[in-house]
Amino acid sequence: CEIIETYKRDIRSASCTLTSTRTQKERVYMHNGYSFQIQDSDRKLRQVCENGLIERFGPQPPAEAKERLAKELRIVEKNQHSSYYLLAHMLSTEAKRLHHIAFFRGCITSSLIAYTSGFSDINPMNKEYGGINLPFEVTREEYEEAEPCLDIQCSTAFVLFAQSFLARELPEYRCL
Repeated sequence: CEIIETYKRDIRSASCTLTSTRTQKERVYMHNGYSFQIQDSDRKLRQVCENGLIERFGPQPPAEAKERLAKELRIVEKNQHSSYYLLAHMLSTEAKRLHHIAFFRGCITSSLIAYTSGFSDINPMNKEYGGINLPFEVTREEYEEAEPCLDIQCSTAFVLFAQSFLARELPEYRCL
């Protein structure tokens, strides 16, 4: 099918890797040479994940899921990585809204944060809760010097949209 072949060509032609760098005062995130930080990212990510917990597990999420999410968020906030996860959530939401296929992979996609914020469909909880029993430690977040990693594979059209989306829609981003 021509449409599938065009999609396969486009998906191979674009991918971006988000990495972070530390400064003495704050953590900033790099994408193609541009740095940015999301203001109030801890609170925003916590809200997204709490809403996602209910969406993924129902109105009465299991206590184990609540505890794990609280633990993951504490560690991510301590390591100042909330902006990183929140950005992945925002880009995933936009890709879905525009009917673009975007594949997110990397160590942070196995977290409950990634699952509840919607940029991963991997449920890391144990089988009792429909998951595949992935420990949070595989994200490397528990190690203070470990930086999160996330690759996004998507069409060139979505990469261009994402760049303009960040510049246009998110005034809380501060470009350095």
